Amino acid sequence: MKTKNIPVIVMLVAALVTSIVMYVNKYDLSVTLVTILIVFFVFYILGLLVKKILDKYCLPSKSEDESENEKEQEDPEEEQGDEDGSVIEKK
Repeated sequence: MKTKNIPVIVMLVAALVTSIVMYVNKYDLSVTLVTILIVFFVFYILGLLVKKILDKYCLPSKSEDESENEKEQEDPEEEQGDEDGSVIEKK
């Protein structure tokens, strides 16, 4: 799972929602800009926290990936299949 863009996406979605709500409620432009700046900062930090949690708990460790690659590279052509599905063993 690639989590590189999560903080930016969270920040931009929060700013979009904030700007729409403030536009609908007809806030002053200076108040809107200050609020969006604060929202950028707060939700970027929250996005970084979400990214760190996902990196820690949802991604497989490198050792598991390396062990799977080693198993595949040990005997890649030990058994070959024929067209009819029979197996030819090398000696």
